[in-house]
Amino acid sequence: METILVIDDELFMRRLCDDMLALRGFKVLTAENAKEGLARLEKGGVDVVLLDIMMPDLTGIEFLPVIKKTDPSLSVIIMTAYASLETAIEALKKGAYDYIRKPFRPHELYHAVDKAIGRRRVELENKRLLHDLQGKVKELTTLNRVGQFIHSLLDVDRLLEQVVLSIAAVMGVEIVSIMLVENETGEMTIRAATGHPEEIVKTTRQPVGAGIAGWVAEKGEPLLVHDIEKDPRVSKPASDPRYKTKSLLTVPLLGRDGALGVINVNRKSSGETFTEHDLELLTTLSSQTAVALENAALYDRVREFNGALEKKVRQATAELAQQNTDLDRANAALRENYLQTLGSLVATLEARDGHTRNHSERVTRLAALIAAELGFSEAQISALRVAGMLHDLGEIGVPDEILKSGDRLSPEQRLVMESHPEIGARIVEPIPFLQGVREIILQHEERYDGSGYPLRLKGEAILPEARILAVADTYDAMVSRRQYQNTVFSHQDAVAQLQRVAGSQLDPEAVAGLCLLDQGAVEAVYADVVPGSEPPRGLTGVQEPPDVAPAPLQSPQVAAAPAPPSGNGQETIPCRCPNCQAAFRVRAAVIPAGGARIRCPRCGEAIPVRSPLEAPAALPS
Repeated sequence: METILVIDDELFMRRLCDDMLALRGFKVLTAENAKEGLARLEKGGVDVVLLDIMMPDLTGIEFLPVIKKTDPSLSVIIMTAYASLETAIEALKKGAYDYIRKPFRPHELYHAVDKAIGRRRVELENKRLLHDLQGKVKELTTLNRVGQFIHSLLDVDRLLEQVVLSIAAVMGVEIVSIMLVENETGEMTIRAATGHPEEIVKTTRQPVGAGIAGWVAEKGEPLLVHDIEKDPRVSKPASDPRYKTKSLLTVPLLGRDGALGVINVNRKSSGETFTEHDLELLTTLSSQTAVALENAALYDRVREFNGALEKKVRQATAELAQQNTDLDRANAALRENYLQTLGSLVATLEARDGHTRNHSERVTRLAALIAAELGFSEAQISALRVAGMLHDLGEIGVPDEILKSGDRLSPEQRLVMESHPEIGARIVEPIPFLQGVREIILQHEERYDGSGYPLRLKGEAILPEARILAVADTYDAMVSRRQYQNTVFSHQDAVAQLQRVAGSQLDPEAVAGLCLLDQGAVEAVYADVVPGSEPPRGLTGVQEPPDVAPAPLQSPQVAAAPAPPSGNGQETIPCRCPNCQAAFRVRAAVIPAGGARIRCPRCGEAIPVRSPLEAPAALPS
């Protein structure tokens, strides 16, 4: 029922309007002047105003702006007995909806009022719809913001805390609690809450199926209780201050496999009861919360899985590292066995000719010194050492009559002799870790000018390691006694010969590398012994054939007692190898004061010997 306020100073007109409008079902209020009319308006509830223009204290035209200020949506109909065009225009400008002239007939009044009431209804409906729309937009915006926020949280406790606070803010409620089902007991406990005493939060346990929360969790359906006094599922007394509105909401948190728990909401801040709209809003929030809970649980499972996986990976990595270490050791042992076997072959070959005994070791040590002087890497020097020890391995396929021949070789014999690099390369070819060494062995007899063998390589086409090996091999051949040469060169003469053929037979850079070496370092390679306490000094000039093969100590030492000087004009020390029982002599002049370790010329066993200047006793092993 709409309310119409009639403001007119004539009692007759006020009563006439009252009677006529009451017949149409309107509620009619009357006022004698502007002051009384304003008091009525301020109380509210007026839909249409019938306003007389001519009033004693304040005219209708003057009062009209006051009415519109009080309620801009009010429809004001002007009543006047002195209507004019100017008056009508002025009234409309100041906000009047319509005007009628006195005296008016009933249908004229009804028509004007009905139009005003219709306009008022439309305006109020639009206003209500706009308010609802704005509320919906605000609500959806809030829901979206809350949803984004809670979905970004992966810690369950923090997530639930934020959900509780968000529900309280969005729905305007004072008490919110979230209860989750414990898988072990099947009971629900409060995991997050606002508005509840701490004691209740800590002690509340609700079996699934019991009470409001238990019923909702069991059924998986939301529940709106309008009056807790009339619902038998509510165990709390109606006098509980938490239920002063007598209305509450409980909705389930539904996961993929059933209810995870429930959300309880009660006591609106406005004091109003909950509506279906509130239930719909809370259901939306609970759906987002359930998804966020499952995401958090999935994150925890993934994190645990990753942790377990990382642990297994670490264990597997450690095991693999251990296996790799064991494999490296096995490879190293296999490599050492290969090298020792091949070294034994080389030693056997060199033992066939006393003049070449320990040749490979001397060449190896000299080549390593040259390579180090030229700045080669440790890997290159290591490969060069192996190649040096094995470079003449192919001579196993050369008959003794050729190897030991002191005469010039025939063309056929030379062809056989020149095949030894290829034979050596074929011997080591099946061994994987000697592939780089194989090429050095194959090329060590190549000459810088291309006149070497077997591939006739020239200059930079020859491996640098093979060029260095060729220089060391040539130097050793000149300073050592051989069957096919009568002259043994001194260090200075050998260097001069190498410089003479640098650029033709030999690589000039490799020759320069040897020339840069300290003479004492080169002569140490040719010492008859492996120094015990200090290296022998002053060994310059022509070298005698070595009595003992110099080599690094590799096996336990057995003492060999020195004997009195011999009568050949040069003092020597007779020794006997405890391993193979070979008898041999060592020049006393090369034994330093601190003693030394010598090599057995037959088996290579290292034997400690003291200087003859000391007491005649063996060095301790």
